[in-house]
Amino acid sequence: MTGKLTPQQAIDKATELYEGAVARLRAALEAFVTKGTTPDPKARKRGDFCYPLLRLKYQPDGPVPPLSRAFAKLSEPG
Repeated sequence: MTGKLTPQQAIDKATELYEGAVARLRAALEAFVTKGTTPDPKARKRGDFCYPLLRLKYQPDGPVPPLSRAFAKLSEPG
């Protein structure tokens, strides 16, 4: 997915992708446990069981603010 999303749109899309992957994985596991059916190899190649990628673009209007914490910070534009 490309383009600019609002924070809420990004959360909604990530949630949709995550829930779809969980549902597909749950169905595949259920089929394996109850019938011994393994997933179609194409499903894995399609990324049917993958979690969504979340990529942020950070473009500050000025210099990057100094922060002392080591996590949950955007230390450089990109």
